[in-house]
Amino acid sequence: MYASTPPQGNPAQDSWSAPQRPRARRRGSPWLFASLGAVAGLALGLLIGLVIIPATANQIAQRIEAAAPNPFESALEACNLDDSPHATIGDDGASLELQTFGDEASGIGPEEFMCVTDELDISDAVLSRIETTRALDGRQEASWGDFTASWTYHPDNGLNMLIERAPHDES
Repeated sequence: MYASTPPQGNPAQDSWSAPQRPRARRRGSPWLFASLGAVAGLALGLLIGLVIIPATANQIAQRIEAAAPNPFESALEACNLDDSPHATIGDDGASLELQTFGDEASGIGPEEFMCVTDELDISDAVLSRIETTRALDGRQEASWGDFTASWTYHPDNGLNMLIERAPHDES
């Protein structure tokens, strides 16, 4: 026989057999993987709870608000003033300007004014302040519910009032 031929016998003891690789040891432990999984789950939970859900809730609130009828439009429609040049909605539905008639100016009448303020659920205190405003008092302001109003009065020009909706807090 040739000298390069491996001898027959037990391969584990044979010098010609392929070297045995040591078994690969497992790296890490089940506790490491469990800990990493818990941290990843916590991070995902925080992301969902602090970012995704509030953003979605804000979008839902905006859609509900957009779908809700505008109180100014509803008031003008209920009082048959939706086509009146003396009762106009501005600022994309965020304000309402009312002009009542005076000695030298045209405008809506007292019944129409009271109809609009009733529809907007004006408080008795604010209505009393409006009714007792004199020309010398200058521009007056008051708030009730979701509204803020400012107005002037002069017998020649009548009552000029701007009613604004309070901006909604979006936090």
